[in-house]
Amino acid sequence: VQDMLIRRKINLITDQDAPVHVSGHPSRDEMIEMYGLIRPKIAVPVHGTARHLLAHAALADSCQVPQTILPDNGVVIRLNGETAAIIDNVHTGALTAEKGNIIELQADMMRARRRMLWNGVVTASVILNKSGALCTLPSIVQAGLGDGDAASDYVAAATIAVEDAVEVLGKTARRNDASVEEVVSQAVRRVARSMFGLRPIAQVHIMRVGEEDLRA
Repeated sequence: VQDMLIRRKINLITDQDAPVHVSGHPSRDEMIEMYGLIRPKIAVPVHGTARHLLAHAALADSCQVPQTILPDNGVVIRLNGETAAIIDNVHTGALTAEKGNIIELQADMMRARRRMLWNGVVTASVILNKSGALCTLPSIVQAGLGDGDAASDYVAAATIAVEDAVEVLGKTARRNDASVEEVVSQAVRRVARSMFGLRPIAQVHIMRVGEEDLRA
């Protein structure tokens, strides 16, 4: 950044050139001087990390400021000129814009994206007959777990794991989509954790067919 400014013929003054403070934050001595000049009744540190806020609050106390309040994001502070009090909380959070939509960074879809980024995703498809038995081998597709032989080995191991998981279910459970989805999801994630140390998002597709569907 400094080189870019210099190329634009801007004269830079940094702490390497003169005894100046250039970070945008006042020094401790400057804060003490400020408190000595204005003698506030209330101090509310609001800029910096938790460490900075705690240090600021301690400094205010050492300067004999009568009241200090340490806020968290979202707290509502009432100031009446004499005292201060936290009276409420409001929802806060970081937002992002995507194709004209405003989305919270902690929204479920954003959490899912972060998880897929670091852990990948596995899609398992199973076809069951009316009694809940597998009509064919499960279909496993993965993204982000491995490449080449590692990917092939995972698909083979996950296929066997899903097949075993469905077969050990009782007949009643095999007729219940939620039960099947749970054991299939656990199976593909268990293999991923064993082989790669990852916890992928698991998507399970269940299709149920009758005898007439199989003949067709």
